[in-house]
Amino acid sequence: MAGLGDYSIQGSYKDVLNLLDTSSPNTGLTSSLKFIVDGEGTKTPVSISDTEVTINGNVTSTKMFSSDGVIGKETGLTSASILLSSSHVDLKIGNDSVLSARSTGEVRLKNLSSAPSTGSVVGDLINQGGTLMVCIGV
Repeated sequence: MAGLGDYSIQGSYKDVLNLLDTSSPNTGLTSSLKFIVDGEGTKTPVSISDTEVTINGNVTSTKMFSSDGVIGKETGLTSASILLSSSHVDLKIGNDSVLSARSTGEVRLKNLSSAPSTGSVVGDLINQGGTLMVCIGV
């Protein structure tokens, strides 16, 4: 992979991402959110500060992360996605939509034809044939 040293500023400045804040230039990361912009000043949907990251717009991910790495790594989960938009959040595992939360207040769970025979724990919510069931004992 080529580094910036292999290119002139004139030939590559448009591709350099930065935090340029025209009201206070050359301050780097601070406690205030700043948009990441390209070399021409075009904003990305991502803003960062020294404590926060904000994404304005849809986000699609093919891997879910926790503080320890990829969620599901130990269980063999290899295909999952989260869609975040201004109107809803959807969680898919493989091709199955398992959870959807809407800005209207609706929460949708995957519909199961029968209750799981194993793996349920107290407090689990299960949508079985359109009836919301709560596991109260195992």
